[in-house]
Amino acid sequence: MGLRNLFRRAPRPRIAVAAIFKNEGPYVLEWVAHYRLLGFDRIIVADNNSTDETTDILKKLDAAGIVTHLPFPGEPGKPPQIWSYLRMFLDHGNSVDWMAFVDADEFIEPVPGTPGLSDWLAALPADVGAVALNWKVHGSAGRKAPGEGLVLERFPTRARDERGINAIFKSICRCSAFDKPINAHFFKLNPGYRYVDSSGQNLARAEKTGLSVKPVFKSFFVRHYITKSEEEFRNRKASRGRASRTDMGYADDFFKAVDHNELSDPVDPRWVARVKKEIGQLQRRISRH
Repeated sequence: MGLRNLFRRAPRPRIAVAAIFKNEGPYVLEWVAHYRLLGFDRIIVADNNSTDETTDILKKLDAAGIVTHLPFPGEPGKPPQIWSYLRMFLDHGNSVDWMAFVDADEFIEPVPGTPGLSDWLAALPADVGAVALNWKVHGSAGRKAPGEGLVLERFPTRARDERGINAIFKSICRCSAFDKPINAHFFKLNPGYRYVDSSGQNLARAEKTGLSVKPVFKSFFVRHYITKSEEEFRNRKASRGRASRTDMGYADDFFKAVDHNELSDPVDPRWVARVKKEIGQLQRRISRH
């Protein structure tokens, strides 16, 4: 092997993020800005019959070449989330190497000192087919009303690490390994591939699909703003129901059950400032469409 080949770096993998949105108007630009700054090559959003400004914003982002907007009304009796995941993979999985599947209230974040996500994925062994990133579940921070500011800055408090809810994870799948989604969290992989956690070790799965035995917060994790403020939870999340089920909404006691605010863990204000600047750039670009 020549020296040129010996020291040649592996090609940078192309990465996409895929999500399903419904009535997420106030949060679309923040979410898109965050994932653009993380270095995602493609941002794909399935629009599940939104009735607010979500569709209009996504159409403008699509026209500007920033987001791929996929109208996804769904089918009766089929939970829209996992079917949208399958559709987005089938339509766009051949254009990228890895695809992350998250929600509109979920933000992947690196642990300080971690390489960029694409570089980190490139360093994984070839038989790694998916990475499980555990939640850090943020509560309402005592907010009744939304108030001013980004989601990333309004809710700095979260559940302590050992809370069971943080054992839930979301997945980034290698496209060549993707078989099908089992649920919104876990994917069946093609033979010969394995799941790892964010430390790169084989995933220790709990009995319930989509949960790890314990949360692992190495390299990357997912900040999940599961409630936001009480008003936002009631008027947006609860009113639209669950994308992962066709027979279940949010019970009255759901907010209290998940509104954990035991630990102060704010997003780095420098990142928040970068997201705000990117939002401004996005607003200027879509104003032309």
